[in-house]
Amino acid sequence: MEILLITIIVLAIILMIILFIYWRFQSIFSTPSTGKISDGIIAITNSFVSSFIYTKESDIIMIDTGFSKKGMKSALNELNISPNEISNVFLTHSDGDHTGGISLFNSANIYFGKDTKIKNSENFMFLDDSEVVKVGNIKIQSIATPGHRAGHTSYLIDDKYLFTGDLIRLKDNEAKPFIKIISSDSKKMEESIEKLARIKGIKMLFTAHTGYTGEFSDAMEKWNN
Repeated sequence: MEILLITIIVLAIILMIILFIYWRFQSIFSTPSTGKISDGIIAITNSFVSSFIYTKESDIIMIDTGFSKKGMKSALNELNISPNEISNVFLTHSDGDHTGGISLFNSANIYFGKDTKIKNSENFMFLDDSEVVKVGNIKIQSIATPGHRAGHTSYLIDDKYLFTGDLIRLKDNEAKPFIKIISSDSKKMEESIEKLARIKGIKMLFTAHTGYTGEFSDAMEKWNN
């Protein structure tokens, strides 16, 4: 009887911890609905994480592939986009909620940051810091932004759209480091945000879990001091 009581108490504590973590994450995450954000930019939100499609003329690229293959496939169907139309996929890092739909894009070039650790690495391409890839008339610059993960990479597209994955969370239009307890190195996260804050000419900043902002300078103000 005593063992049963202890077991029930332990399970109750574990459940309370899980519920607290869920509540805490829900209070932090704020993702846009799947659909058009601005000309040429579409958000695809799968569960609690957003991926993004960027189009220019006839070229289509993607940043991250979402939480699941099923969810990504369903979203693309709703948008009337075939996975085969997406020629290049840029991953901010290798966590499962960002790579869940990766197998849909067998015909695409798939990129990670140079220091990313991932299985079957021979199937992917790895970009150095500040390396530029051209896809038609789209310019994609990789920016090494370690902290959440060692190989975490942000992408600057056409010199004005910045996709930051799990580096930044937005709260009241202020850029803050992503959740520290699930990140590898909080100090490096802060250094990476400072690095991005020095970039000039950014029109919009996008995060994977907390939406986006068109007020880059205001959001990054504290990181420029």
